Amino acid sequence: MSYLELKDDKFSEKISLRDSYELMYQFVLEIHKRGEVDTSWLLGSLGICGDGSSTDPAQLYDYISVFNELKNQRKLFDSYG
Repeated sequence: MSYLELKDDKFSEKISLRDSYELMYQFVLEIHKRGEVDTSWLLGSLGICGDGSSTDPAQLYDYISVFNELKNQRKLFDSYG
């Protein structure tokens, strides 16, 4: 199975700082809903290795999923509004 990596095109989309904050908040909220509340676990899961890969590749799929959901709900907008 091939895992997503931070160098994949899916991670090249540009969004505003405001949108990135909303995205991270919603992502962490989804993790919290699953019962994960330990911040050390979260930081470990979101870490970036020296080669640019994620310390937990599965989290990249969750992050992209939250991004796509917010984008589809039009909560995230490109720089043109």
